[in-house]
Amino acid sequence: MGHHHDDDDEFEDEHENERSRGGGFIGGVLLGGLVGMAAGLLLAPAAGQDTRRKLRDGAVSARDQAVEAAEEARAKAVQAVDETRAKAEDIQHSSREMLEENKRRIVRTAEAVKQSAQEAWTGAGTSSNGGAAGTDQPA
Repeated sequence: MGHHHDDDDEFEDEHENERSRGGGFIGGVLLGGLVGMAAGLLLAPAAGQDTRRKLRDGAVSARDQAVEAAEEARAKAVQAVDETRAKAEDIQHSSREMLEENKRRIVRTAEAVKQSAQEAWTGAGTSSNGGAAGTDQPA
């Protein structure tokens, strides 16, 4: 079972890295949009109304990119949850199968021990008491 625990830790580390990269991606998109807007304003000065339009368009574009990145991150999170749930169900199913098999083994072992004990008791009783062993046998 320790092996499964190691796999779980690796799985969690992998998804933690994906989550942190997703947050960095959104921040990068926003920062890139702002830097691009600022560079555009510095390199191509225009009239006030035109500048306001460019700022508004840049803000809308940055917002749209952020929304798209957030939707992508959400889709990845949903996929990770689904994969994790499926993995947990597989582990649960395997555990149940192992438990049932162990129960069957215990029952078989108990029956074999009981039979051996009865045979030993019957054999010991007949050889030491010369036929009076029938009264000492367990029910």
